[in-house]
Amino acid sequence: DRMLKFITLGAANQLATLLNSDDQYSTATVDPRNFGIFLGNHDMGRIGGFIGGNVNSDSALLRDQMAHVLLFTMRGVPIVYYGDEFGLMGDGDKEARQDLFVTLVDRWRKQQRIGGEPIGMGKSSFDTTNPLQQTIRDLTKLHSSSTAFSAGAMKIRIAENGLLVFSRFDLDTGKEYLMTFNSSDAAITGSFDSEYLENKWEKVLGDGTVSASTKSMKFTVPAYGWGVFLSEMVKSSVTPEVRMNKPARNPMLRDRFNLEATISGADVAEVQFQYKDGATWKSLGTDTSPTFKSDLDAAGLYRVFPLISDIKWSTNTEFRAVAYFANRIEAKSETFLFAKP
Repeated sequence: DRMLKFITLGAANQLATLLNSDDQYSTATVDPRNFGIFLGNHDMGRIGGFIGGNVNSDSALLRDQMAHVLLFTMRGVPIVYYGDEFGLMGDGDKEARQDLFVTLVDRWRKQQRIGGEPIGMGKSSFDTTNPLQQTIRDLTKLHSSSTAFSAGAMKIRIAENGLLVFSRFDLDTGKEYLMTFNSSDAAITGSFDSEYLENKWEKVLGDGTVSASTKSMKFTVPAYGWGVFLSEMVKSSVTPEVRMNKPARNPMLRDRFNLEATISGADVAEVQFQYKDGATWKSLGTDTSPTFKSDLDAAGLYRVFPLISDIKWSTNTEFRAVAYFANRIEAKSETFLFAKP
């Protein structure tokens, strides 16, 4: 729903706010990077139907392609609903379950398809071609080419008025993929700050441009366009650090408490929160995506919200944050003593 609202209405901030809420689910055994994500299914209907019912046909294909780029590049495991590669639109719930073979159902034969014509008489979907097929093939290849997409960190750069920009990072190799999305009907030029020094960018898929100067990135994205760019993260001259905020009781979730940290000297990190059980440090969850500023959240926070009941409390229990930066450079925060809330 949030992806659809960005694609059709430009509501980028709503998608960023949803991703901020990932922190509520992170535990020692649960990682939002492993959540399945999808654009449609047999219960809710097809992404083609949602887009086709909200925008004119000239932009429907471009928006459908953009939706799939989001699906394959943001955090989570992408799940493609069969038939989306042929531009099937369906019509809500029950009408989104047609097969791909020759059909005698008149309304299915006449149904418009995004990126293609109605199937008509005597043809199966496998007898047709659609631009979405190649888009999904390209994205499948991209996703499998780097663990940045399946297991990497993510940082939202910009989320506003039809513009969404975020990065995915492979912290083992120091690679960064930059994704730019424009769901408006006019080209956009923009910029954002970066902790890294000037580096070179290679276009991998899509359109637009990206250029870098010292600690600044500039980009262009065409109307209804998107781009995927690749670079090596250039090491900052500043030694990266992690600082943990003092643990605090969660004012909204009474059975939980807050662990928060910030980093400096790097764009992103993988931050694991730990507590000391006897002589052993135990994980309470890992955050790989700093918060994007919203009405509810400050920017740049790494967080987990552990259950109070998950901790083996002592009189004063010790907590810390351990951060892993590009090329697996490690840093530890100072420790905090915290009594059971």
